[in-house]
Amino acid sequence: PHPPPAGPGRRVLVVDPDGASRDVLSSALRAAGHTVDTAPDGVVAAERLARHSYDLLVSELRIPGLDAFALVRDARRAAPGLRLMIVTSHSTEAAAIEALNFGVAGYLVKPSRPAEIAATAARVLGQRPVAS
Repeated sequence: PHPPPAGPGRRVLVVDPDGASRDVLSSALRAAGHTVDTAPDGVVAAERLARHSYDLLVSELRIPGLDAFALVRDARRAAPGLRLMIVTSHSTEAAAIEALNFGVAGYLVKPSRPAEIAATAARVLGQRPVAS
């Protein structure tokens, strides 16, 4: 699969059961120039992924209906270039290792600042490296 082209304006799907978290994530990504759709659970997210093409899936690790890994596994069959970024309240080492083993390109623990969310998304999408 080819990497997504550099630059803003990518299509992002944000999946989080918490409305406030979805709002924070969506606002940060929209401010960075991306088109953002949202879903409250894995079922709605799967429906959106079936109907639209996305460059990036930003998801809570554990979501109702279908966890993030199952959701991405299904979506990658149809869209092999889909990138995955986890923004989660599950801050355990085991959760982070599980995400890395699955191929997650970005992993943030809530609460995350909007600038951190946008910078991580840019790095995951290959737009530019995040300064350390």
